[in-house]
Amino acid sequence: MRDHVRHLVASLDIDLARERVATLPGWLADAGIIMAQASACGADGPAFAPGPQVAAALDCSERDIERLRRLPLNGLSLQSGRMFYHSAPPALAHCPHCGHPLDLRSDPRWIDALEHWMLEAGDGGLECSACLQKSPLPSWLHTPPVAFGTFGLSAWNWPPFSAAFVERLQDFIGAPLQAIDPEAP
Repeated sequence: MRDHVRHLVASLDIDLARERVATLPGWLADAGIIMAQASACGADGPAFAPGPQVAAALDCSERDIERLRRLPLNGLSLQSGRMFYHSAPPALAHCPHCGHPLDLRSDPRWIDALEHWMLEAGDGGLECSACLQKSPLPSWLHTPPVAFGTFGLSAWNWPPFSAAFVERLQDFIGAPLQAIDPEAP
């Protein structure tokens, strides 16, 4: 089976996002969702392995949880700052005004808009080649789905999160979360 990542993403004030990323590991470890100490179980560096009560955060069978525990890449990581999240690189972006598709593999304007959004804290404005209206990159509809945010939780090879866990996490961070899942179309 191929490795996959699922994300929960929110747009928060950057200082609040940093505060939540700093306090969330303790909250999750206290609940037994993750181990208290980071380890080498992440894709891009240290992450938090599943804890003894990880089942409380997931919507899956005990067999899926046991499989997750055996995988070397099974970490949960947290990020703050302007970030772009995906489970698979997007191929198309559809204009929010007219729906015209932009092929991201052949149009470098999308990368320029992404860099503007992430690195320069701009709106990442992208002009549609059909209707000529300019819109912030996060308002474009991407296939497969993506998320733009300042807070992100990324879980490598984890089964789907339960609705109850996502609701508790939204209450903790004080903002709605967008899920980016590998199963999404």
